[in-house]
Amino acid sequence: MDFNKRIDEISKKYKYDNELTEALKRCIPAMVKGKSNSEIELLLETLERVEILDLKEQPTAQQLNEIEREKINEKNEHVKFVTGNKGEYGKKDAPGAYQSIAIFDENMDIVDRVGYIYLTRLSEYTKETKKYQTTINLSHLVHELGHAWSAQKDEYVQEENGDFTCNVGATTINYRVDRENCTVTETNVKGLFMEEALNSLEEEKALCEILGIKNVDEIPGYVPSQYQGLMKSVMERFVEKIGELPFSKLRILKDKKDLEQYQSILEESENTKYLKSKEWNERKRKTFDKVEELEQVPEERKESIQNFFKKYENVYFSTEQEKTFFEKLDNVLEQLYDFNSIKYEFNIISSEKNREIFSDIQLEILREAYAPLNQVQNQIEEYNQQKSNISMKNLVKQALQTRSKRE
Repeated sequence: MDFNKRIDEISKKYKYDNELTEALKRCIPAMVKGKSNSEIELLLETLERVEILDLKEQPTAQQLNEIEREKINEKNEHVKFVTGNKGEYGKKDAPGAYQSIAIFDENMDIVDRVGYIYLTRLSEYTKETKKYQTTINLSHLVHELGHAWSAQKDEYVQEENGDFTCNVGATTINYRVDRENCTVTETNVKGLFMEEALNSLEEEKALCEILGIKNVDEIPGYVPSQYQGLMKSVMERFVEKIGELPFSKLRILKDKKDLEQYQSILEESENTKYLKSKEWNERKRKTFDKVEELEQVPEERKESIQNFFKKYENVYFSTEQEKTFFEKLDNVLEQLYDFNSIKYEFNIISSEKNREIFSDIQLEILREAYAPLNQVQNQIEEYNQQKSNISMKNLVKQALQTRSKRE
């Protein structure tokens, strides 16, 4: 499929310069490789809906607020938003992001949405620019388009009482609406870290396709995000075992049925049940308490690490029995994301014992993801084989029916 004409029309609509237009012409074919026609059409709809703001410098918080005010154009003046605390995730300003705002009428019904992407250009002198052959940060462009694409279908779903859900790929954010006081309060977030990890996998796959390389490590000066590394590796393992299609259906088409079948298999694992038990929680706490044994680390730093785990008690020592497997997996990814922010506190360079303590804690987190998957991988393989056989039978049946009609 030739996307160039459609991209030229969109670029004219939003007055994109030639460099951004050419970057889109390189990225879009790579992003849609292997996707269904319905998924491809949703990406093209996304390009029509979501303007890309191409910035020379990373915007300040004040500049981002000004951009938002300009985009919503005096709408939502009557609405008060109360955002939730996303912990370590919400602390850093990003050089690029997909932003979306629900637009409310006077009755607090959602009547529209405003979505846009902002990107910060690379310096023309960086190694990445030389490899990309453009100052457009292709990594960020693909990543943020990935989020916007996964938000195209059913991004906002509102209930009769006014409460609504925002769906961006694997992320589900719940909001409570007070119609009388025109207040919107964020109440719950699920799947945020799964979405970031899955989107990072798609980003890397597209970049390799664009640049004709096997791994993003081949990009000189490439700076991986916090979602890459262990977060990405965990998610990559699940995609390898389960397959890309169920995750793609979840993110882009909002179709959970395929993934729920795998979730049922994973939840039958004895390891899944054990990892929700009091015994596991006690064992995990003992491992984390080894922080007290760190060598050549001041007492105040040890206390700082311990306070960090206390601050995120509900992240590291959650006792919610009703969590589904993939909700728990999202929690594991959040643990890894948060843990990354204190890893340098362990002074692992100077002490073998410190390296062991750091590794033990990290392994306990990873065990919550890998132990159930390892235990049921044979069942998953058998299920995949059954699906493959059924698909093959359906294809043969369709071919015979088509042949019969022709005859």
